[in-house]
Amino acid sequence: MQTAEVATEPVAAGESSSTESSDSSSKSQASDKSSIPGTLVDLSSEYDQYASKAEKQLDKTPGSKSIVQELKKLTKEEEKKKAEKKKKRKCDPSKYPKIPKGKKAVIRINYRPA
Repeated sequence: MQTAEVATEPVAAGESSSTESSDSSSKSQASDKSSIPGTLVDLSSEYDQYASKAEKQLDKTPGSKSIVQELKKLTKEEEKKKAEKKKKRKCDPSKYPKIPKGKKAVIRINYRPA
């Protein structure tokens, strides 16, 4: 979380009126959070606006619907390939000996500490 910090410096007695006016202007700007750099802003509304503009622009361009459909097909194909790889990764139980019920399996790995 970032917050805006206002630098305050000690002021001589004759300069107090000029700094007070600048402090009051900075307080008025604090009410408008988007004008101060470094303050927290709700980005979800800005993202929604950007996304809607992008969708409108896609609708205006010729052939954009076919491009979007192709992208959706490609992503579906990639998801299918990933699912197939996950299925292949699973252990094949026929390769390993069956462990009788009630017995505990001890897996030994050849490990030699250096």
